[in-house]
Amino acid sequence: MPFRIGYHRGLDHLRASGWRGSGFVRWRHESNRGFLACLEGLAVNARIIGEESEAIRCGQFLIQLDPQGRHQA
Repeated sequence: MPFRIGYHRGLDHLRASGWRGSGFVRWRHESNRGFLACLEGLAVNARIIGEESEAIRCGQFLIQLDPQGRHQA
């Protein structure tokens, strides 16, 4: 649950900063790290509980947001 809350709060913050749902959200910018870590946490935990399609969706979103970022999912 904390990852889901962090993810949605992060999306709100990104949108308030002008992000419109496409384009990069880079790990190298410290202000993005909480959002990206929560998205990664969602992917990892979805895989743990057998929600493979959600894990894949979150993992792909991470790669789209920052292809060279720090990802474990």
